[in-house]
Amino acid sequence: MTASEISLSNQHAAMVALNEQRKRMRLEVLDLEQISGVSASAYFAWMAPIRSARHARSPSFLCLVAIAETLGFQVIMRHANGAESFVTTPTAVMTVVNAERRARRWTFADCGRKSGVSEATYYPLARGKRDPRLSTMVAISAALDFELILVSLN
Repeated sequence: MTASEISLSNQHAAMVALNEQRKRMRLEVLDLEQISGVSASAYFAWMAPIRSARHARSPSFLCLVAIAETLGFQVIMRHANGAESFVTTPTAVMTVVNAERRARRWTFADCGRKSGVSEATYYPLARGKRDPRLSTMVAISAALDFELILVSLN
């Protein structure tokens, strides 16, 4: 990983980086809300880990991507073999994950067991029917040797 990359498995570091960039851009949270479409209250809830880990809440993947793109970041998915994909939706992540899952001949249940995500949660994600939390996407990706990474474009 380079200095401009932050693993999304470390939500705290990612949120700090996004918040620091927001401040460098001199964007108020309400301005960020207007530009990204992500509510200020959700943004403040994600920032809670900066103040107190007890109150941490994982953002939805789509909202995280919207904030990241507004602040000049992109999200990539990197496999342990070095292959990368630019991802902007849970469906994009799950397309890559499901291709790897099928290549390994894993069932949804196998992937759920390895990731700690229940099959009842995994199945609708695989079908593009839910916007998962970042923590869920990180867990599923990691089970198949992928890492979700926040990359600064600046």
